[in-house]
Amino acid sequence: MAGHGDRRGRQGCPQRLKKARSRIFFRVSCRAGIGYLSRTMTFRGKWFIAFGVFLVVCGIAGFLSNPSAAKTALISGGTFGVMSAAWGLLMLRGCGWARFAALASTVVLVGAFSWRASAGWLAVAAGEPKHFAAGLISLMLVGSIASLLALLRQKKGGSNEWR
Repeated sequence: MAGHGDRRGRQGCPQRLKKARSRIFFRVSCRAGIGYLSRTMTFRGKWFIAFGVFLVVCGIAGFLSNPSAAKTALISGGTFGVMSAAWGLLMLRGCGWARFAALASTVVLVGAFSWRASAGWLAVAAGEPKHFAAGLISLMLVGSIASLLALLRQKKGGSNEWR
């Protein structure tokens, strides 16, 4: 009987150990307590969650405007939207490295949307009926630039914290 009780205890141990390891990992890498977060970090986290939702909605709108030809709008809007929202959640958890990741992905988005918006408006100037797509991509570009500015914004005291 004693051996049977030991076996049950050992079977539950790896699960408890796995949970403990994950808790320790997040405490070390992300400072899980809200008390550690600065106001700018929580602002940026909430901003990027909203930005991610905005990108997903724009991707869906682009797809619904032309379902046969705009599958990439859904894929790219959804992928970068979920990624941006994830960066925001990680910033809310206190992960300082999430700001760097958000900065890198937002720079990529600004470059891609600049290219696509200019191509879209050139197509409109050539007489193609791509007003909605060009306008939507331009709106996504404006949102990406605003997100980039939110990331690079400094505190009132002039120090730019990277927590």
